[in-house]
Amino acid sequence: MPGNSSCRRCCTLRCGAVSSVVVGAILLGIGLAAVPVIHLVLRNQIANELPLTSTSSALYDTWSDPVDHNAVTHMQFYIYNVTNHLDIAHHGAKPRVDLVGPFSYVERRVKHNIRWNADETIVYYKVCMAVLAHVLTSVDVELLSSFVLTLALAMMTVQHDVPLH
Repeated sequence: MPGNSSCRRCCTLRCGAVSSVVVGAILLGIGLAAVPVIHLVLRNQIANELPLTSTSSALYDTWSDPVDHNAVTHMQFYIYNVTNHLDIAHHGAKPRVDLVGPFSYVERRVKHNIRWNADETIVYYKVCMAVLAHVLTSVDVELLSSFVLTLALAMMTVQHDVPLH
């Protein structure tokens, strides 16, 4: 009987290996057949959903005014306020600066005067605006209307490199 037991184990191992190969081959075939089908379905869905053919297109609102659809660009600016500009101008002193900021803005890009041409092209005007984000700005808004003096670094570089003879 000991020989009969080893035969069963051998048969079980062979059956398991064969069934694993068969299942693997079936899954491989399904996977290879599914790739072109999924590609075709996605291509058709994109072709149906994506075109901007009129104002009633599915993506028209997102495309024409993306701010309303969470496609927001945030910008932050810091300004160096020169506190001794008269000493710099008259005595050549080194600048003393205070860091002011951040000034936080949200960029809006709105398309308007949108026209569709006969050749399926779109003509429009795009306006880019920077709108102050009061919540994200740590500077008092009153400062925005005050006078801030900054150095023009390009002009300072030119003045430094070009001798005044």
